[in-house]
Amino acid sequence: MEKHYIPPDIMEIPDIKLYMDQMIEYLEVKLEPLKDDDKAVITKTMVNNYVKAGLIAKPFKKKYSKDQLMDLLMACHFKNVLSIDEIIQLFKIKEKSTSNDEFYLSYRSVCLEIEEGIEKEIPSSRGWVNLIRAIIKSDYHKRQAKKYLKFTSVEVDIDVV
Repeated sequence: MEKHYIPPDIMEIPDIKLYMDQMIEYLEVKLEPLKDDDKAVITKTMVNNYVKAGLIAKPFKKKYSKDQLMDLLMACHFKNVLSIDEIIQLFKIKEKSTSNDEFYLSYRSVCLEIEEGIEKEIPSSRGWVNLIRAIIKSDYHKRQAKKYLKFTSVEVDIDVV
């Protein structure tokens, strides 16, 4: 089975403020497994639009914090399944329910569950964890479907879209 995307451990995320170019470079490397063909996973324009939309906080003195990096790591993954408005709604749930660290750790834990093939049958008492699990599973199945479509198209000798 193909490796699924595993977000960086929270201790691996820089705890220093980064300028836009530094942040984009970091995110491009970490988000590489989510890259879909030639489409960028993250760009300066995307970040600026996310700030304008209220998805992430404005940078302080043009520098981005660890919390903003965690939000962008999650948002770039979630956008494969949810609209930006839906991610904003999810982040509002996060803000009212838990800390950014706990939310990110739960997100990473769900990604690890899927990588290891562990299916949690018992829903979490925290609804937002179940929501994260549904989003990540949806993304995983969408990626699998695209992979099988590409493989089958080559197998039957038709042009791949």
